[in-house]
Amino acid sequence: MSTSLVDLRATVARYPHDPRPRRLVGDLRSASPDLEKLWNTATGPAIVLGTQTLVE
Repeated sequence: MSTSLVDLRATVARYPHDPRPRRLVGDLRSASPDLEKLWNTATGPAIVLGTQTLVE
């Protein structure tokens, strides 16, 4: 899976209540049969999202 697709999946997962990333994915999937296939079949490593606190 390409890095861009991984990043796009991460963005959709990170902002589940923001309709803009989902709308973008929907538009891209509608326009590209290749992306539709990749989106539906691609698997990849789990992406851990979170925050870090640096203490000095």
